[in-house]
Amino acid sequence: EEMLRFYRHLSVHENAKPEIRLKSALAQSKVGEINERLGSYEMARTAFESALIKIRNLSSEQLESNRIFEARILNQLGAVYSLMGESQLAKESIHEAIDILESASEGGDDFRLEEARSYYYLARRIRPGMGPESLPPEESSPLWDGEMQQAPGVSGHKQNYLNLAIELVTGTELRKPDGPLAARFKHLLALCYREMAEDDHSRRTDEDR
Repeated sequence: EEMLRFYRHLSVHENAKPEIRLKSALAQSKVGEINERLGSYEMARTAFESALIKIRNLSSEQLESNRIFEARILNQLGAVYSLMGESQLAKESIHEAIDILESASEGGDDFRLEEARSYYYLARRIRPGMGPESLPPEESSPLWDGEMQQAPGVSGHKQNYLNLAIELVTGTELRKPDGPLAARFKHLLALCYREMAEDDHSRRTDEDR
């Protein structure tokens, strides 16, 4: 609660200085992140939407040099939309993040991490305990609706998206195993494998019935 008050206070500051306006947008995003962890999805949604407006109100030059933050907020917003059962809004937000990340020809490892996170969110199946009032959206389906990607040993849309995420994560991790983002890459990789394992467990359970 103390952290939430701090970031709320910081996020309301409006200033003509570009660096202050950027900090305000990022603080608003932090408010959304904290509310998401607390399960306050409506408040998280409002905060992320506000952060997106703030960061898009930056000058063209400043926005161009901070596209990673715009993509990250779009991913966070998409994740919250999916938790609220707003699948179409979630897909639109996450695909918009992917477009930004893929167009960044000189993007570094932080761009690849965020792109991998996009694919994970699109494949993630919302389960009981993850959504509002502990109820998943109807049918609890992954968000993938694009063309199948050809990948050896992978079947189904969901596995293909997870495979794309894993490919990005492992490729970067192998190049820089002790880099500053290594822990985040490993955490995302663990989430991807957990998603695959849980999906495989659910499929086996259905087959045994």
